[in-house]
Amino acid sequence: MSWMRRIKGAIGRIASSRLGRVFGKYLGYQMAGLAVGTGFEIASLFTMEATLQQALADMGKALEDLGKQIQDNSKVLQGIRTAYLRNFVVGSFLGRLSNRIAGMLRARRWLGWFTGYIVFVEFSMLATELYQVIYQYVLARMQRFAMISLGNFPGEMESDIDYDQLYKKYQEHPEEMAKQALKEFLDLQHDLNLIASFFDTVGANSALGHWLGFRSVARMVTNISWSLGIGWLSWIAVGPGMRYSIARGLEKFYREKIRPEEFTREMVVRFLRKNIVDVEGAKEILAELGWRDDKIEKIIEDAWDYPSRTELQDLYEDKIITDDKLNYWFMKLGIHPEIRDDMLTLTIKRATSSVMKSYISAVESNYLKGYRSLEELKNAYNLTISNVNVDDLRALTIAEKDFGERNDERVKTLIEAFRDGTIDEETFRARLAEIIVRPEVLENLVALEKQRKQPKIRVEPTETLERRLRRLENRLEILQIQYRYQSKLREQDLAVMDARITRTKTRYDAMIERIRRLADIRAESILAEAQISAGYDVERAEARIRELTAITEAQISRLQAELEAIIRALEEEFETFRTATTYEVQARIRYWQVKLEEASPNQRPVIEAKIILLQELAALSVAEREQRVRTVIERYKARYNARIEELKERLEARITFLRETAGLSRDEALARAREMAERIKAEAEERIKELEKRRDAELKELEERKKKLELQYDRRLEELETRIRQTREELEIVREALQKISR
Repeated sequence: MSWMRRIKGAIGRIASSRLGRVFGKYLGYQMAGLAVGTGFEIASLFTMEATLQQALADMGKALEDLGKQIQDNSKVLQGIRTAYLRNFVVGSFLGRLSNRIAGMLRARRWLGWFTGYIVFVEFSMLATELYQVIYQYVLARMQRFAMISLGNFPGEMESDIDYDQLYKKYQEHPEEMAKQALKEFLDLQHDLNLIASFFDTVGANSALGHWLGFRSVARMVTNISWSLGIGWLSWIAVGPGMRYSIARGLEKFYREKIRPEEFTREMVVRFLRKNIVDVEGAKEILAELGWRDDKIEKIIEDAWDYPSRTELQDLYEDKIITDDKLNYWFMKLGIHPEIRDDMLTLTIKRATSSVMKSYISAVESNYLKGYRSLEELKNAYNLTISNVNVDDLRALTIAEKDFGERNDERVKTLIEAFRDGTIDEETFRARLAEIIVRPEVLENLVALEKQRKQPKIRVEPTETLERRLRRLENRLEILQIQYRYQSKLREQDLAVMDARITRTKTRYDAMIERIRRLADIRAESILAEAQISAGYDVERAEARIRELTAITEAQISRLQAELEAIIRALEEEFETFRTATTYEVQARIRYWQVKLEEASPNQRPVIEAKIILLQELAALSVAEREQRVRTVIERYKARYNARIEELKERLEARITFLRETAGLSRDEALARAREMAERIKAEAEERIKELEKRRDAELKELEERKKKLELQYDRRLEELETRIRQTREELEIVREALQKISR
């Protein structure tokens, strides 16, 4: 701080000099300080003037650069397509701005440092005016697209739109109006982007070391574009109107010219259901939509409507579908495997519930009349679909109704005979005991008829030994009749249960044998075909498939024709020898045996069938022959249908092998054939195990029912034996008493 001390010393010397002597010491110091301050002020003014002169020189250069940039870049603004915007931005805004810059350059010598301030103030005013004009103009132009009024604007901005006339034009010429509106919209968007780009480019210049805010003007223009929906958000602000002013007409135009619409998956499925297109046509359309082949197969499979459970029940009740097919459709309906068997049983039960109810009703009616015992009624209640065939149940219902009606006639006849005195009370009771098995019903009917026959005669409670003896003898006879009847019923019902067990076992054994036989046929066919066509390419495999299909169809046709010929020959032979004697039938057999030796291979099956039929008819009566010929025909149908089924299975197995191994090498095809054969046998064994499980369950249930039925009959017979023994003992006592009296 040595310079401060030097100044202090100078001021002190001045103060103690003549100034101190003239003004005094205190005032001398003040005058000295004023002189120094004035000197500093004058020095600072010179310094500021030099700095200002440099700044003015720099500002002038910056303004000159700015003016040059505006002149150079203003040429692009000639590309503004909207006349109003082009006139305002190029003619008014840039003209005024250029004039102000030129004026500032001329006045910078006498305006001094205040020139820079004026430049920024002028620029801010012009930028604000530019924003307001562009915003109002764009909003006015958007009214045409939105088709509603968005505000009041000067007339030159086309705010005086006749909207009714505009609506009418869009109704009469939607395509032309849409094209015109689209062009105006794109022009407006182009103009705004061009203006924003211009100001962003010019905004790279600065004045007095400060960047002018032209880039902020560019952002203002961009904000206008975005806020009014000129950019990608335009649909939020004016979308509802633009859809009708632009999109609707253009979409109609493009749809008519290009027609890009395609079928949807739902339409293809609906066409397939209504048979508008076939399966192959549906596959082609789905392939064009981009679905893979494996997915197309699943879509086609899912297209069809499945029958409901009620429809399946009706189909089953009318015998249109079998148990296996019903179970198959339950699987297709998506029923869980754990409950599928129960659902199958329930459906079968519902399908035959009317038949079951009819049978139970007939048994209940006969029970109330006394023709059936309580145990027989319980047996009817215990019947289920699993242990009785529907056809057998219908036959049992008819038989039960016939049994009741015949017994009604017999009881009615006995009542009439008792009333007119043809038979006495004991005979009436004994004859009724052959029909009525419930003692309470029997005794009630006898007492009622006695009362009706002699309503005014009192029956004495006391009995003589003779009447008691006859009563006991009749009771013993009735009990013995009941015992024989129950024994016969026991034998018949147990025989029916044995027949059901045998039938169930035979049915399941036949199903198992069929599955195993067909599995062996398929496996054998695959292995045999592998030895012939292993290593075939796709083309040779398809040719082989066509060959096999033609051969199999020919064999099936031959078998069907041969079966029809056999059936026709058997019916003709039966009509000829329906009532022939055994001698005539034997003579006819010898005749055909001679013909058989001379016959061709095509004629031999027909002649052999005739010989077999005649041999079975020879020893039968005329009534039995008709039933036997039907049996023989059904046997031939089953035999030929089995052969046809084998041919179809062989063909299917060979086709499956050819399709899966087409294009593989021979070794790979042989290996695949062995795998397929093993898989077929494994699947067959799995199914056989399932059938064996179901067979064992049904047989177990039938055995339990048989044991229960046998136990019930044994208990009933034991009770009758006890009553017979007691009646005999009482009868012996009465006889001994009569002998004592007679002595």
